Amino acid sequence: MALLNKEDFYNTFFQKDKISPVFSKLFYKYNNSKFYNSESTEINKDKPKVNFISLFPQYLYPEIANINNVTVKKVQQKKLDGFAILIDGVKNADTYLVNTFKSSTRGPIKKKIKRLESCFNIHYKMFYGDITEVDYNVIMPQLKTMIKRRFIQRNNTNEALGKWDSYLNTTLSQIKTKEASLFVLYSDNEIIGISLNYHINKVFIGHIIAYNIDYSKFGIGNTIVYKLLEWSIKNDYAIFDMGNGALDYKRIWSNLSYNYEYYIVYKKSSFLALFFGQLQVFKVQFKNLLKKYNVVDNFRKIKAYLLGKNKQDVNLQKSLSFEEIKAEVFKQLKLTKIEFHNVANNLLKKAVIDFTFAHQDHINDIEVFKVDNSTFIIKGTSSTQKVIID
Repeated sequence: MALLNKEDFYNTFFQKDKISPVFSKLFYKYNNSKFYNSESTEINKDKPKVNFISLFPQYLYPEIANINNVTVKKVQQKKLDGFAILIDGVKNADTYLVNTFKSSTRGPIKKKIKRLESCFNIHYKMFYGDITEVDYNVIMPQLKTMIKRRFIQRNNTNEALGKWDSYLNTTLSQIKTKEASLFVLYSDNEIIGISLNYHINKVFIGHIIAYNIDYSKFGIGNTIVYKLLEWSIKNDYAIFDMGNGALDYKRIWSNLSYNYEYYIVYKKSSFLALFFGQLQVFKVQFKNLLKKYNVVDNFRKIKAYLLGKNKQDVNLQKSLSFEEIKAEVFKQLKLTKIEFHNVANNLLKKAVIDFTFAHQDHINDIEVFKVDNSTFIIKGTSSTQKVIID
C-alpha cells in the first residue's frame, strides 16, 4: 500500500475528469450548489494513508469523505493567482463588457474586433464533439508553433510545451467526448488564433490561448476571450475559468480572482500518516515562505534566461525602417509582385499586417512588391510605403 499519494487537482480533474477519493462532493462557493458527486465516498484499506492535493481552486469547496477518521489540513498556495469570469446570469458578452469594463477599456476591445473583421476575411469555428483527424493534425502543430514564437519573443519558457506529447495524445478523443474543445480563428484559410479548452459540468476552462504574434496590433487575444465568453454564455456555463498566471488579459477580463489551496488529508489512526502528513504541511509552508521573499521567482527568471538564451528568432533581432513613397515615384520602379499569402519573411508579413491595421485597408486591397532582398513596397488604397529590413 502506498503511504503518500500526490495529485494535481486542477490538471487531473479538469483534463482527465478524475477526482481524489478524499472528496465525496464538490460545491460552487458562489451559490453553494453541487458541482460534482464522487462515486467513491470512503478511504478504504487499499488507499494511501496520506493524500496531498495541490492546485485546488477556491471557487469550489469540497466535502471530505470519511471525515471522522481523517485529519484535514488546508494551506493556501502563495503567489499563484487564478482568474475567472463568473457568468451565471449574464445575458451576453456585450452586457458583460458594459457592466464590467470602463468605456476606455471596452471601446478599444470592440474597436479592434471590428477592425480585424473589416480588414481580413475572418471566421470562427469551435471544434466540440466533432473534429476530423485532418483538421486536428493541422491545428495542433500550429498551436505549438504559436506558443513557441510567443515565448521566444518574451525570452521565457512555457510548461505546456514540456507536456506537449500528452496534449497531442489525449485532446482528439477528449474533443469527441466533449471533455475538450479547440476554438480556431481563421483569416481566409490561415489560422491566426487558437484556444484549447476543457469542459467540466458548468465550468468552461480556457486552458491555452495562443495567436499569431504578427497580428498583435489587432488584439487577437482579447478577440478570442470575447468569442469564448460569448460561446460559454450561449451554452449555459456558470464559470469561464482562465486559469493561473497574472497575464494582463486575465486581469482585464476577470470579475472573479481566486487562489489555489493545498489539501493534506491523512488518517487519524496512523502515527506514520500523522508524521508524513505534517511533513507535507511543513514543506508547503516553507515553499510559501520562499515565495514571500521572491526566492522562487528569481530562480525561475534565472532558469528561463539560461534556457531561453540564444534562442531568439533571427527575424526578431532585425529591425524595419519605413518611407512613404509618392505615386509618381512608385510608377517608375521595377518591381516583382508578391501575394500576401506567399510572404515568407515574418517581419515583412507583420509589416503588411500593421499597415493594414494603420490604414484600415482590407487585405485584398493591399499589394506587396519586392525591390530587392531587403527592400519591399506595400501599396494600399491611399498610401504607399517602402519597407527596408535592416
